Amino acid sequence: MNDKLNKFVAIIIFVLSIFWIFQNLQLIYYYHNTDVIFAFRSPDWVIYSQVLLSLINIYMSTKLFQLKITLVKSLIYFLITYIIGFVLYHF
Repeated sequence: MNDKLNKFVAIIIFVLSIFWIFQNLQLIYYYHNTDVIFAFRSPDWVIYSQVLLSLINIYMSTKLFQLKITLVKSLIYFLITYIIGFVLYHF
């Protein structure tokens, strides 16, 4: 049962990280290749750092799926990277 839970959580983290990458790359595209005027623009380094954080989450979710790290450790990494990304984006 524990292995199934680990794999389920790993898939959820993987999908959320892919969504986060897609969202940030779409934002970069909108900033540089469209005529949309934004009231507030995040700096490019913030967006690139969020992509890097989500790549770290993808790496950790694959390690969790392979059962090389524990569920708690993977969730801690996920929460830390999510909080860092939130702080970078909003402050």
